[in-house]
Amino acid sequence: MRKIWVVLFFCAVNSLVFSQDPRDEEIFGESNTEPLNPPLRFHEIGDTTSVGGRLEVETFAQWLEGKKIKDVQYDHRSTFDTYIDARPHEDVRGFVRLRTLVPDPTLEKTKSRSTFKVDIDEAWIKTSLEKRVFLTYGRQHVKWGVGRFWNPSDFLTASIRDPLATYDKRLGSDLFKIHFPREKESSNFYGILHLDDLGTYKEPGMALRAEFLLAQTELSFSGYGRANNPVRLASDVSSGVGPVDFYAELVYSTQNRAKFYKGEGNPVTGSGFETFERRKEWIPQAVGGVTYSYKYSDEDFFTVGLEYFYNGLGYETRELELFSFLQGQVNPLYLGKHYAGLLFVLPNPGLWNETTFYFNVLTNLVDGSGLSRLSCRTYVQKYILVELWASASFGSEGEFRFRVPEEFDVASAPTGKTQTSFFPGSGTSRAIGASLSLNF
Repeated sequence: MRKIWVVLFFCAVNSLVFSQDPRDEEIFGESNTEPLNPPLRFHEIGDTTSVGGRLEVETFAQWLEGKKIKDVQYDHRSTFDTYIDARPHEDVRGFVRLRTLVPDPTLEKTKSRSTFKVDIDEAWIKTSLEKRVFLTYGRQHVKWGVGRFWNPSDFLTASIRDPLATYDKRLGSDLFKIHFPREKESSNFYGILHLDDLGTYKEPGMALRAEFLLAQTELSFSGYGRANNPVRLASDVSSGVGPVDFYAELVYSTQNRAKFYKGEGNPVTGSGFETFERRKEWIPQAVGGVTYSYKYSDEDFFTVGLEYFYNGLGYETRELELFSFLQGQVNPLYLGKHYAGLLFVLPNPGLWNETTFYFNVLTNLVDGSGLSRLSCRTYVQKYILVELWASASFGSEGEFRFRVPEEFDVASAPTGKTQTSFFPGSGTSRAIGASLSLNF
């Protein structure tokens, strides 16, 4: 399998080297494509270098079912991004973004109040070969897929995107990317070496991607392979007719080495469940969605959308979901076999030209649990972005209304698998939060 990927990678390099596009920016927005991420604000230092930063301060509280108001759990954190953009030559660019988190989220709360953690979010150098082929080496953001809530084809990012947040805070990945844009054919081609965790995997992963623009339709095909990891093939498409947009994402994977479970049993003790393998299967995952924008006045509109996710790697009973999750074999948002999501966006209504409202709902159709979130973002003094949000779990106990059984030893659970920023903690039913952010 390794030899096949090596041949494909170098065939792509040789066949696409005559690309004609001189532009440095990708046609389809290949880097972080989240439309809600705030733009960078740079300040010139000399003729070739710019610097900038972003500060976010956030406070939130969680209500636990069955607890009194005095037992509300509060938390506070600050995120400080600093970046330097250097362009010593029209064909050379270097970019570094550092992220400082206060307090350090990897430490216990009682020990982390006066500590901080610094991560390298981005650190890359970009150049071109005669302005036809673009090379980027280092830590960078590459997001694939068109799903708004679920992205099974986002192969190159290790962590899961928070689908309810309006700002993607995931760190970049270590990559060597070759980009061949062909403007005349409205297409893009990529060959990528995935260099994350080389100490663990001993060799890089390899990814190929082709993107095409056909009239109003964007179509892409991609593939990924790495030693001791699943081989994954994907395709996504997005198009629109008037105020209606459609999108779909399809992934097939094989050589899955994770453990799978079947049968009926106790999710705490594991008794009654059987373990089996699906390494030789080609397992599908599919996302499909539609959005509709309605213009209710000359200048105002709202957008509503629905999304469905079929997860061939998930389970069809809540007991199997819980047991597999507690064993660290699956991640949140990918426990069950069937999911649905709802979105509603109301930008700049009426005279509120600096305010946008968001309402999102996620549901696990297998266990009947759900999670909703209402957010409001507005600018104060033109520069300070204020966000207020409230979320609530609903429905049956399950993935989004999560409960760790009392008899389960949480301390023995696999590290990092019991909770994420968007996955409700055990006993959480409601949460509220507020944040201020400033680009400078």
